[in-house]
Amino acid sequence: PVGFELALSLRDYQEEAVRALVRHTQGTAVLPCGAGKTVIGAGAIARARQPALVLVHTHDLLEQWRATLRDALGVEPGVIAGGSAASDVVTIATVQTLVNLAPAALAELGARFGTLIVDECHHVPASTFRDVVAAMPAFYRFGLTATPERGDGLTPLLDLALGAPVFQVDHARLVEAGHLIVPEVVAVSTGVTSDAGSHTELVARLVRDADRNALLLRLITEATFNRHATLVLSARVEHCEHLARQLCEDDVAAAALTSRTPKAQRAAILEAFRAGELAAVCATSLADEGLDVSRLERLILATPARAEGRTIQRLGRLMRPHPGKRTPVLYDLVDDHPIARRQHAARRRAYRKVLGADTPISVLAREAA
Repeated sequence: PVGFELALSLRDYQEEAVRALVRHTQGTAVLPCGAGKTVIGAGAIARARQPALVLVHTHDLLEQWRATLRDALGVEPGVIAGGSAASDVVTIATVQTLVNLAPAALAELGARFGTLIVDECHHVPASTFRDVVAAMPAFYRFGLTATPERGDGLTPLLDLALGAPVFQVDHARLVEAGHLIVPEVVAVSTGVTSDAGSHTELVARLVRDADRNALLLRLITEATFNRHATLVLSARVEHCEHLARQLCEDDVAAAALTSRTPKAQRAAILEAFRAGELAAVCATSLADEGLDVSRLERLILATPARAEGRTIQRLGRLMRPHPGKRTPVLYDLVDDHPIARRQHAARRRAYRKVLGADTPISVLAREAA
């Protein structure tokens, strides 16, 4: 056993989650963005008293875990990501690194840990995750996620790998306790039409539409002029880069955060955004997980999508409290196309699932010029 000392106090629901996980020895905890999943993970590691391995799939999540484990457990975790070394106490590893190990090396590594924690564990049914998790014989097996339900019907594979949900807390309880704040949702009717025959073709045309991009830039500029920290999410790398470039030309402190952004630069952008040195960040789905910027006040969905889990996560990005934070607003662009309208209807259902069935969603007619 490892004698961990937890150096911070847990909120009531965090304590409940830790107890449920350790009591069941395996299972998942389902918690909204902003609930403190890494703190719960640190608490579970301390209670299980076993050498622990934390699996993540992005460098941003790895850095969040490193900071939390330092603060909560007073240990310097080992890191396995591109060749770094494991620790005898707590190690954080990226799935991408472990999946490239030889089977014997992976088995040897797995035998060192009595506790396994998988962050954003709804990814486990993906083959890379599944193979790595299956190679880990840890007695304590915990998953953490905001969105356990997958749209592809593979959720049972998550239960097989880590166990069924053993603890769940909803947004309403955290809002009532003051741990989350309620955002407004505004549907922005763009008036943009298209004869695109598929979602992919539609997105490709929308991101190249000059009038629609001008509308987007007006929305972003208005938000940043009023000192609202603004995150813009788009499905296309080139779109993010174009928007960030245009904003910089208009003297808005902005940056693009995409798969092309080098690791060190990505960390610097996030640090500058958290510190208020950047007014806006234009990001691809890279930002959907692991983006912890509590000062965020405006979120703009620049391209259509329908996945419920992703929509709920995006809304959750706005709900983290921060000193002096004003009412956050999510702007959801809606284009005049059957695919776009259907996907917007799916997103509305997700918003109301989180915020309540009677949540008003205002409509802003800001047609592209």
